[in-house]
Amino acid sequence: GNDAYWTKVGYDSTNNQLLYFWKSTQQSNRGNLNIGTPTGDTTGSNVTVGSNQELVTQVGDTGDIVWSKTSALGVAIYSYGSGIFVKAFTSDGTTITTGTELNICGNGSSLYPTISWDESSDKFLVVVGDNADNSNYAEAYVISHSGTTLTKGTAVTVKTSKAKDADLVYDSDNNRHLLTYVDQSGGNPVPLCGRIITCLLYTSP
Repeated sequence: GNDAYWTKVGYDSTNNQLLYFWKSTQQSNRGNLNIGTPTGDTTGSNVTVGSNQELVTQVGDTGDIVWSKTSALGVAIYSYGSGIFVKAFTSDGTTITTGTELNICGNGSSLYPTISWDESSDKFLVVVGDNADNSNYAEAYVISHSGTTLTKGTAVTVKTSKAKDADLVYDSDNNRHLLTYVDQSGGNPVPLCGRIITCLLYTSP
């Protein structure tokens, strides 16, 4: 009975469950989370999806959702009118318990948020592809946690222009993060680019 927009899917490795983070336009743009439990079937309805749970009161865009298997902690990144935010939560396999959201950047025009989990440090890496707080640069932040309380480190500029449609993925074999993005300054056709980030030191291809 709800319109689901901008659905992002994460994996809770503690409980072997899927995490569906989405925007419910019929609930005043609430950011909902549903827990999906695989049934083991290879055909048909092979995931049992739990009820809607409120993760965030209101979202503009659901950026991403990730899980720390070390600390059994999830973090979602999202935007709404006053900027980019992250929020932590725990799950007992049925019900989530949320912390207090943390503002990453306060300008409502900021775009392209993404997040990944760093297994080596058990911290989270956030990239805002268009930080309107700082000349529309692409900037990265390390997010630390204590329980469901999150804190951010100092912003580090990854690119002195926008990184449109930024997306992060973690390479656990080499302990590094790959940031992909569309480079709008690169001509026509617009190229897809990537950068490697390790402890907020990056190299350009």
